[in-house]
Amino acid sequence: MISRPSKAIWCAFTAFAAALFLTVPAPAQENDSGPTRVVVVISSTEALVADLEHMVVELAGQQDKWDESVYPNIDIFLYGVDRERPIRFDQLIDGEGARRYQMLIPYSDLDEFIQDNLDPIGIIVDESDNDDTLYELEDVYEGWMRVDEKYAAFAEKDFISDLPKELDELLSKHDALLENGYDIGIQLDNTETTLEERRDGFGNFRENVLAGVKKRPDETKEAYALRYANSENSVETLEQIYVESSDITVGIIIDGEKSEGRGDFRLTPVADSELAKFVATLAEEPSAFAGFQPADNAIL
Repeated sequence: MISRPSKAIWCAFTAFAAALFLTVPAPAQENDSGPTRVVVVISSTEALVADLEHMVVELAGQQDKWDESVYPNIDIFLYGVDRERPIRFDQLIDGEGARRYQMLIPYSDLDEFIQDNLDPIGIIVDESDNDDTLYELEDVYEGWMRVDEKYAAFAEKDFISDLPKELDELLSKHDALLENGYDIGIQLDNTETTLEERRDGFGNFRENVLAGVKKRPDETKEAYALRYANSENSVETLEQIYVESSDITVGIIIDGEKSEGRGDFRLTPVADSELAKFVATLAEEPSAFAGFQPADNAIL
């Protein structure tokens, strides 16, 4: 396992994260191994709001903008939410490269969360007749919500199987990230799928990413060709990291008082893969950024 790698690895993961969260998903199809889960956890909404306030008010000097625009637009989505507990925004990737989202939201008051948070944005909540922990969701979002005494977990309409009867195991998947002290943590666990399954499934993902690289109206053919080639190269690097890693972890720790943040990136390559060989060389090559000092007024 490695941590804090060279610029090449960090840039590759940035491409991975951007592609993973911004591309349009294809219709989902399950494979025999089940979906790969990307756990995305924020330590608490209260901590996140505090960090945002520090950046907007203390660093940018925009108190009025925070009071009149930024905070009200955040607060409206937090009615009934427990602001002290971790919140999750996972993604599930199946063997065909398709993906879907799953949220796990801590609530302080379930009735308030339903009536003042979900209902105003057009989500109709109907309790199941034979299961008092399960709710069917309709209208602007069609799916399911499973609750325990602390959390509400969501699943898309055709994937009720994503909601186990007991949520404890599902919720425990972010424990290791928080134990590392991360304010924001991301973990991709590939141990439930084989290297061959991931390689086969990446084709659909690659197609979705490159399909989004459109020629701009004011762009020359040469400039577009170069940008497209750069995108292809990024996707190839991304594919190697995704396919040839058994585990990827990214963590961000923010210190608002010092106006600085630390990024932690760890991956475990599949043994004897080309990625494993590349990682082995990192211990022999000093970082190109080792001699740089952060700016005195850096935000992060």
